[in-house]
Amino acid sequence: MVIRLRSGIGSHAHTDALRDGRVSSPRVRLEFEAVEGVLRNAMTRMARRAEFDLCEMSPTSYLMARLDGAPLIALPVFPYRQFPLGQIVVRSDAGMHGPGDLAGKRIGTRTWAQPTGLWIREILRSQYECDLLHSEWIFVAEDPVPGIRRPEEAVDRRGETLASLLADGHVDVAIGLAEVPDGCQPLFAQPAEEARSWYERTCLIPVNHLIALRAEHGDPGLTRELCRMFEAAKREFLDGVHDSGQAGPEVGPLRLVTGLHDPLPYGWSANEAVCGALIAAMHRQGMCDADLPASQLVEAVEPA
Repeated sequence: MVIRLRSGIGSHAHTDALRDGRVSSPRVRLEFEAVEGVLRNAMTRMARRAEFDLCEMSPTSYLMARLDGAPLIALPVFPYRQFPLGQIVVRSDAGMHGPGDLAGKRIGTRTWAQPTGLWIREILRSQYECDLLHSEWIFVAEDPVPGIRRPEEAVDRRGETLASLLADGHVDVAIGLAEVPDGCQPLFAQPAEEARSWYERTCLIPVNHLIALRAEHGDPGLTRELCRMFEAAKREFLDGVHDSGQAGPEVGPLRLVTGLHDPLPYGWSANEAVCGALIAAMHRQGMCDADLPASQLVEAVEPA
């Protein structure tokens, strides 16, 4: 009997072979749902109500939902990663030229649990000894998991944009802003070089999304088959793009920093270290009560 899984997954070149049938399975069929709005709407539905059988989620929201009792497990499949230092944008008149200038500034970001923000805070802490946990934080969106502990005196400005907060002078810094508005500049002039330095020291490629499943689908044979399918779809894409400049906006920048043909490794053994680093950062930033083992994040399976 073929198992049908209602699936909410974003659009990635390295998962297209799953959508168009070039990669399939005699055991399982992914039935993709057109997600209304941006992918984070699907993530919220999964975190709060487990509405999908299989869904792409942020690892932070997934783990907090699971610790709060959501019936979820996750595969060691991370379809979206990024080195985020290029997404720190500052007002040009704020006198900030490096991480040491961020102390005491007003910082705007989407949510506290957004992986981009979590990794930026962790990289700034570990690479530059810059601790932003006690800065003044301004949030423009609601975290997918209700009740998350955020910094004291955090301010909500929901419905506004990070660009408008910068332009109006309500914040000095925006984290998670991919474009630079007028009157602003990136904190790092060469973010790829800064990312390469961190990567060479840690050998970690930050993870932003994982694949979550309803726990009822946790049969080891099924989880291995799903890992195999995602791996095969990724290989289908990567084997056709040997030049980093042709690898697209998700894979290309990762290749430039790491030098790896495949900067999206799947499977437990290739990701135990980065899972442990993410959980440790979540603990330091108040998102979970204990520094949990890496095995709390994903199932220990490999893409056969």
